Amino acid sequence: MISYLKLKKFNFLLILICLFVLMNRTDFIKDFSRVLKSDEPSRIVDRYGFCGGESIGYLRYLKEKFNFKSNPKIINFIHTPPTNWSIYDTNSINLKSDFEILINYPGEEIVIELPLNDKHFFLLKKSNYSLGNSSKEIIKFYIEDKTIKNLSIEFFSFDNFKIKKKISNLNIKRSNNNLFIIKNSENKLGFGKKNILIKITSEKGIYKNDDLKLIFQNKYQLNTLEILNNYQNCYLIKK
Repeated sequence: MISYLKLKKFNFLLILICLFVLMNRTDFIKDFSRVLKSDEPSRIVDRYGFCGGESIGYLRYLKEKFNFKSNPKIINFIHTPPTNWSIYDTNSINLKSDFEILINYPGEEIVIELPLNDKHFFLLKKSNYSLGNSSKEIIKFYIEDKTIKNLSIEFFSFDNFKIKKKISNLNIKRSNNNLFIIKNSENKLGFGKKNILIKITSEKGIYKNDDLKLIFQNKYQLNTLEILNNYQNCYLIKK
């Protein structure tokens, strides 16, 4: 009987120790204290941000202020988990919305840094998140080395057999604003439609520095939009 009680006491202490370790590792005490000290909106902003990251605080603020009768489209310019859940109304699923919400708006231009895929090629994946909100008509190449004045730019893609195929070859000079600018009317180069390999050659030889940046025009130009609300780089616009 005494051995049984000792075993039971030991098991109880072991469970307490495990609970303590678990709560300590998961910040249970800190989180529970935060629940007691702050209301739900404050906790949401603390976790998801007001205007930045997922920006759930701003989305909920807009929903309360404007009392949407439909579900606005949310355009987040940085890749985060879906945020529609925060303001989504299942009763309005078939209603067309006149509003769009821009989160983490980067400005009039969108900059994409390209890695050197191998010794000769830079890779722009069709799945690049930033391409979705970019205009493909004019593309600016930014290269750190200001002594380079002329570029030969070769564009390649892959066919159905994953064989590399040249799409185009362009020779361009550096413009007055230290950029190399190409025109891509009707997106003939297929940015966002397929993976693109880019080979750059200058008067110094094949360009291999891992500092290439492509600059696209943002599809959303604020001076052409009807802005209903704005906080920092978050906007509510009307279509």
